[in-house]
Parts: sequence; C-alpha cells; structure tokens
Amino acid sequence: MSAKEPSSNEGAKSASPTKKVRRLPVLQSSNAATEPEEERTQLQWLLIGGFCVLLCWILLAGVVNAVFQRVAPHAYFGVALGNVLAYALAVAAGAWLLGFRAHVVTARGAQGVAAVTAVLGIAMSVASTDADLNLSWLLSTVILLLTALLAARVGFNLGRRRAVR
Repeated sequence: MSAKEPSSNEGAKSASPTKKVRRLPVLQSSNAATEPEEERTQLQWLLIGGFCVLLCWILLAGVVNAVFQRVAPHAYFGVALGNVLAYALAVAAGAWLLGFRAHVVTARGAQGVAAVTAVLGIAMSVASTDADLNLSWLLSTVILLLTALLAARVGFNLGRRRAVR
C-alpha cells in the first residue's frame, strides 16, 4: 500500500460526511389533542361481540365435525358434546371481548348476545332439517341456552378482570 492511498477504514470515514437527519413535520389537528376518542355505544359492542361469537362458533364447529367425521363418524354423542363445547368456547371468547368494555357493556348484555346466538343456531338447525320437532329439540335448546348463559358470564368476568389490570 502506498503512502498516498488511504486505508479502507480511513476512506470509509472520509467518504461519509456527517449526515444531517431530516425530520418531517407531523400534521395534527389542533382539536385532536383536546377531544377524547369517540366511544362506541353498547349496541355496537354487542353486535361486535355477537359477530365474534358466530365466527368463532362456525370455525370451531367445522373443526369438531371434521375431526369426528374422520375419527368416529358414528359417535353421535361425541359430535353433540364436541359442538356444545365449541359453542361454549366461542361464547366465552365473544363475552371475553365484551368484558374488556365493561364500562360500556354489562354482563347481562353479553348473556343476551349469547342467548340470541343460541336461538339463531337452533333456528338454523331446525330450518335445515325436515325432522319433527320433539323432545330432543327442546332438550338441545335448553342445553345450548344454559351453556350460553354460563359461558357468557365466565368469559365476561375473565375479560373484565383482564381489562382492570
């Protein structure tokens, strides 16, 4: 290396002059800092929670039915129990979401959403079959409603506790 050629480290230092950092201005409305965020109403949160319950229920019921169809296609009690547990988990998830907004939504509201989704599920099941409505339909409706009320209360309380922390 000749005396005239700078070493690679020296060349890197001299080639990069001190960079000036350019900062872009942030545009803010003068009212945005003083106005609080607009809160959703209770009805909006209940609709969001009901939509969450239905989406989770469809997903979980699809998984349960696919597993039982492959593993034990004639295990009717297992399919029914799996679907009730899938529904309970979906209701708990939707009510957990509503529990985060306990200052807007009440536990009774979450249970009402769960009951409405249970009735909707039973109505869709009745509409899709041509079997006679008998005691088994009444029993399944009662089981689903009781599951909805219990899972909604548990999910709501868990969400409310989590929101407080």
